[in-house]
Amino acid sequence: MATLRAALGRTGVKRGAAALIVALLICLPLPHMFHMPATAMEEGSIIEYATLTLHGEVPTKDYWTEYGPLNVYVPTVAFAALHPSIGVERTLGLAYRAVLIGALFWLLRRYSKRGAWIGAALAWFTIAPFGLMAYSWIGGLGFCLFGLAALTAALEKEPANKALVVVSGLSYAIALGFRPDLIIVAVIPALVLVWKRREVLRTLLATTAIGLLPYLYFLATAGPSNIWRNLVIDPLFHLRDGRALPVPPSFTWVGEFFTRITALTSLHRLVGGPLPSQVALFFWLLLIVLAVILATVIGKSRSHDRRWIALVVLAGLLVTNFLQRADFSHFRQVGNVWLAMFPVAVAFLLEKRGAARPRVVATSAALLILVAALSATTLWGQAYLELLQPAAKSGSVQPTVHVNGRTIPLDDKGRAKFMRQAASTVALLSARGESLFEGPADLRFTNYNEPIFYWLEPQLHPSTYYLEMNPGISNVVGSGLADQVNKADWVILSEVYERFSEPNTSTVPGDPAPNFVIDHQFCAVTATPFYEVLQHLPPGVTVNPAAMTPADTVTVSLSHRPIANCSAVPSRASTVNRLLHIIATTQAAPSTKVS
Repeated sequence: MATLRAALGRTGVKRGAAALIVALLICLPLPHMFHMPATAMEEGSIIEYATLTLHGEVPTKDYWTEYGPLNVYVPTVAFAALHPSIGVERTLGLAYRAVLIGALFWLLRRYSKRGAWIGAALAWFTIAPFGLMAYSWIGGLGFCLFGLAALTAALEKEPANKALVVVSGLSYAIALGFRPDLIIVAVIPALVLVWKRREVLRTLLATTAIGLLPYLYFLATAGPSNIWRNLVIDPLFHLRDGRALPVPPSFTWVGEFFTRITALTSLHRLVGGPLPSQVALFFWLLLIVLAVILATVIGKSRSHDRRWIALVVLAGLLVTNFLQRADFSHFRQVGNVWLAMFPVAVAFLLEKRGAARPRVVATSAALLILVAALSATTLWGQAYLELLQPAAKSGSVQPTVHVNGRTIPLDDKGRAKFMRQAASTVALLSARGESLFEGPADLRFTNYNEPIFYWLEPQLHPSTYYLEMNPGISNVVGSGLADQVNKADWVILSEVYERFSEPNTSTVPGDPAPNFVIDHQFCAVTATPFYEVLQHLPPGVTVNPAAMTPADTVTVSLSHRPIANCSAVPSRASTVNRLLHIIATTQAAPSTKVS
């Protein structure tokens, strides 16, 4: 009895130590993650979509979005209960990640408790540098894994635990509510488990159908044609060519724009090769990891455990997202699952050769961490370690933009200053109920924009359907973008991403009509090194820079607005002739004159 108590005591200490280590790995970077710079398009679109929906706008009907309704509805409910803010949105993102990590732990612990703890730690280590953005893929994947975990646990009892089957069905429904493109990833592994279990299948299908009721509301409010175009046609046929990257990635050149920026700014990396080789090496490392996982269900020594087979099938089906866009963000989004499963997979392969499972799990995990850290030092290893540091350097204050009672964190003081100047100018001069358009300086290339400006200007409504802009969708002839620009009272044009280039069709110029509207219907109010603020000319007043000499000037004075001088000198903010110089003085009476 004393020996048993001693053994149990040792086991309890080991489990407690493992839990403490994983808890520290998760909690220590959280202060930094909550203060990470906001991503102007991805995070900006999430918080603006939710805020608009809170005030009655409808996804896919009033604004473009390619994701499922829960990507908008969940933060909308959170904003209604609390308030619209990046802090609330990132708390949701943390909850999504908790579901994902918890589901992986639940799935792996039946094979190896040590492997489950190590797997949870590897998954978090991989995905943490992505930040806490409430991204639809993290929510969808997390609940898809949770659905599989609940179904697996339900079928371990005879008869099946109906409560867990219900939890599984609802979890699958939530996953599809975030990402309908996960339907195959959800259905096939579930079928592996419930095949020939009709009573379980009926309950599972019924609860999943109940969980998908938000889609009925979505269908009724948005309309089937809008949903079909946004969630199916645009992502499958119009978006991919402008976002795809070469597979496999090159060892000498990085295709993804933002990784190239990282290559220029991460001069302080500890060890490791150039960033292109890190991206390529990590790509091949993850494929090797996937091959090891798949090997556990192939060949003479394969596992016959349906529970493990279902999980391996899910892991294999994630390869489509992995190859969809060969950049490090997609590697993190999928690789966190593969890396978490790897130590247990190695244990499965070596167990029949007499190797002790706990020792194999620990050794394989250590080797995996070493190889991953050496192959992608900056992007995988150092990226996590940097999260343990304060978001702002010692003795300095993190740059933020605070306008109209709303705040976003940034990492560059210069950009924060100019962004604040542009947003404050619009806030000062605009009237409640007017409209705003934000886009890149040259609207033929809608590769990236900053919809977070819309969120900073709650007194204005967006003039465009394309809050988030993408090549092949918003810049094509027939998109309606030119008319939407023309409806705006105020325009903010951004130069921040004017050098955006990738080896895909995003470099092909699109419809020039929006630029023509900017040239002839708007005058600039102020310009900074990154942004230009323009206002719409009054009805009946247009200018034609091509027909003006540099000495010609059109001065337009609007009631309670600044006088805008439109000259023939092309603006910095475009590759085409654009209206420049502004005199920011206020005039009470409307007038128009040519000098």
